[in-house]
Amino acid sequence: MTRLPLAILLLCCFFAVTYFGGGEIGASLECGSGGCLVSASSSPISATLGPLLFFALVFLPRRSVRGTDAIPGIFKKMVALFSDLFLVLMGFTAISAVPMLLVEYSHTGVFQWSFARDFTRWTDGLLTLFSVAVTCLAFLLLRAGALRTGSSSVGQYVSGYLVVSEQGKVNWKTFLSRSIWAGLYLWFWPVYFFYRLIKGQKEHSWDIRSGTKSVTFKYS
Repeated sequence: MTRLPLAILLLCCFFAVTYFGGGEIGASLECGSGGCLVSASSSPISATLGPLLFFALVFLPRRSVRGTDAIPGIFKKMVALFSDLFLVLMGFTAISAVPMLLVEYSHTGVFQWSFARDFTRWTDGLLTLFSVAVTCLAFLLLRAGALRTGSSSVGQYVSGYLVVSEQGKVNWKTFLSRSIWAGLYLWFWPVYFFYRLIKGQKEHSWDIRSGTKSVTFKYS
């Protein structure tokens, strides 16, 4: 499969899972001066279909590619980031909300696939954190799997680039180093991008520090 059909398929799968979840899936805890709002929503179809579509898209056969000498721009990086984020949200948001729904059932005695209330319980923060942790872990493993096998993640393939290592095969140490440095630089992203603009630096600092390189690709 080439890039454009995969991008279209990803969007269709994302909207399908969201649709079967009633338009809103996941667990959330929002607090302000007026109090806290706790909500969770899922559905049997979304919780089943999401993970299945996630793994189907990850392992879907693609056309073989070869790297070039060109460095992808920030737009390609953003497209890849949001595409992978959509993929992970589609795959695991619905199922990660189920523990909060089960805990709510233990308190009310009535199981519902969606609820919202304006008061909190001591478990709400932990369960919301669990839902976020599942999403973050899935995203990291998605990127790690692509980097360690020398291929692109779904988002990177849609965007048209891959990450290669100067030492050949990427090990876990290199992946963790790249992830940590990327997180630190992007935490202060306005300063970082201003610094890159002043320096005229084409490669990202986390690639330089971890011995990796992002390059665009062509079909073999």
